[in-house]
Amino acid sequence: MKSEGLKMIVWAVLFIVLTVGPVFAVEVDSDKDGFNDQVEGVDGIHMENDMELLIHSGNSRFIGVCPAQPPNRVKCVDKNSPDLFVIIIPPTSGTSRFPSPSSESELNDFFSGISGRLGVTVHPARQDTNTVPRPREVKDGQHAVTVTENNTATANVPFGYTAQIGTPNDLDSSIVYTLNIAKSLCDTCCKNCWEETTLECADTDWNLCTDNSEPTPRTGDEMLKRYIWWVNNHEIGHDVFLAQNWEGDPTEPEHYSAEAEVMMSKSVIYVKREKKFYIPDGFSPQSLSDYQLEGSAYH
Repeated sequence: MKSEGLKMIVWAVLFIVLTVGPVFAVEVDSDKDGFNDQVEGVDGIHMENDMELLIHSGNSRFIGVCPAQPPNRVKCVDKNSPDLFVIIIPPTSGTSRFPSPSSESELNDFFSGISGRLGVTVHPARQDTNTVPRPREVKDGQHAVTVTENNTATANVPFGYTAQIGTPNDLDSSIVYTLNIAKSLCDTCCKNCWEETTLECADTDWNLCTDNSEPTPRTGDEMLKRYIWWVNNHEIGHDVFLAQNWEGDPTEPEHYSAEAEVMMSKSVIYVKREKKFYIPDGFSPQSLSDYQLEGSAYH
């Protein structure tokens, strides 16, 4: 009887397996960045869609898993802390005001508002493609975001632009208008100094403005770099679903927080009468809804 009973149990198990099928382990994404723990804890990521990492460990098309104490967090992925891939799109002509793509220190600093305060490690990348829409998938449906430098004179636009506030998997098109920023600061801080032939400020002392940054006030060139830095981090902030209630007016409180060191705040403060700037060295997620990297904000 025991033998017959055992046979019946075995047949019952076989029936369940054959009719229901094998049960696979549910994919776990501990840090909720869109890449599962198998990818970030075992496999690493082979870059797709012709994306190449600008900071890597010798192979620009592959990023491995972080060891227990990584010497450079940007060169690896970790299942316990979020990873974000950002494609830098250079200007179509002229001189770039973005950091050099070959300088690790400049690139790390350029995204430090995101990685330094939000705890999201940014992996800068490049991509040679004219395909529209740009293929941004990194792995298994999770996308990179893009930031494009526009260094042409563009009327009636702000210093930065984002097509849609959402996650990296939503509509994506962040633009930083570096020439607009440079001309505006030059016209504000140095009377009659803008050179239309060179598209540069003739005098970088900018003695009409006072930079109040701590601990050392910045020069004109450093003020310009930091302003571009801020706009870059701000626009990428939109791509990770910060200030999601903004509906179009860049002066609305949902877009700019009153706190000077908050990611979405208008933290480059220019007071026209006093001509003073304050450009913080980092951002904080305080008073914000949590950022969102995975999934879509609209599905």
